[in-house]
Amino acid sequence: MERDRSEMSSFITGNIVTKLLSTVDNLARAMAAVPADIAESTWIKGIEATQAGFTKQLENLGVKSFDSIGNELDTNLHEVMSQAPGVDNVIMMEFEKGYMLHDRVIRHAKVVVGS
Repeated sequence: MERDRSEMSSFITGNIVTKLLSTVDNLARAMAAVPADIAESTWIKGIEATQAGFTKQLENLGVKSFDSIGNELDTNLHEVMSQAPGVDNVIMMEFEKGYMLHDRVIRHAKVVVGS
C-alpha cells in the first residue's frame, strides 16, 4: 500500500511538473535573448534569480534536466525531430531539453541527430 501511494504521488508530481516545464523553457529563451547592454541590470538579475529559484524548487522535487548534445541517441531519453549531416546517431542540437523525475523520464528531449 505504501508503494502504491508513493507511485501515485510520483505520477501526480510528474503530471504537474510537466505542465510547468514550458515556463522553464520560456525563462531560458528569454534569458538567452537578453541584449548585452542590459544584461547587468537589476531587472535582468531579478529574472535570473527567479529562474534559479524555480530550477532549485524543481530539483527539490527530484526533477532534473539531462544533457543530450554530443551524446549518442537513446530512444528512452530522446525524440528525434530532424536529421542533419554529421556523425550517425549523435545528437547535434536540442530543440527542447529533456527532464527526469527521479529515475523516470517525464519529458523526452527533442533533438537533431547526425546522419
